[in-house]
Amino acid sequence: MGPLAKRADSGPVPLREAEVGGVRVAIFREGTGRRPQESCSCHLVGRLASNGCVFESTAGKGQGPMRMELKKNAIIPGMELALQELSLGSVAEIRIPPELAYGKNGIPRIVPPSSELLFEIQLVQVDDEDCEPSQAEGPRVEKRSDGEICHGWWLARVHLLPPPSYYLNFCKYLAGSERYIPHGHWDPRWKSKGL
Repeated sequence: MGPLAKRADSGPVPLREAEVGGVRVAIFREGTGRRPQESCSCHLVGRLASNGCVFESTAGKGQGPMRMELKKNAIIPGMELALQELSLGSVAEIRIPPELAYGKNGIPRIVPPSSELLFEIQLVQVDDEDCEPSQAEGPRVEKRSDGEICHGWWLARVHLLPPPSYYLNFCKYLAGSERYIPHGHWDPRWKSKGL
């Protein structure tokens, strides 16, 4: 995606911001092509606004750009509204309120009910017209010369939650730690049986 200016909170500085029907769009790179009318393809990262948890990432899954059909109720209403502000080659962050995202139901085990969503997107194709190769590159994870891994700005902003206690106890149990007490008691015979 190329270098972007940084804010004090380590996020990039948008070139301009817009609001369309309650959806906020921060544009970090203006596109040079036309606006989508029928379809578009984009690299995207979808996060929960509440904690930064990533629930969708084309690059994270090793996939190419995601294709979105417009005016067919194939995508969430907030995304369709936001795409009106973007053109081929644009890089933007879209903040979608719950009522224009997945609403009160959410997506079980993926998006909690009534969640505000953040999407970082890069339009690489609009109505079957591709952007220039220099603009089509998706988010990257690079290894620097000193051996340190440098994640893209979109991943650096994710806040990881601490693992739950039941997971930590399960790991201790698998490692053979006697400090783990399943269901309130520890039977030394389990250790001799390899449990």
